Amino acid sequence: MNKYVGYIVASCLAILVPLIGILYVYWDASLPKTGPIGNGTPATFTPLNCL
Repeated sequence: MNKYVGYIVASCLAILVPLIGILYVYWDASLPKTGPIGNGTPATFTPLNCL
């Protein structure tokens, strides 16, 4: 039975980790960019931000 529990946990992680990563990219792109690089305006989202 432990083998099946491991499969279920691994499957859930395989689904959730990429989704959390995509949400993080959207969140990070919406923040204003300040500091040495950036002028304080939010970055526009492009698919290249994911790379």
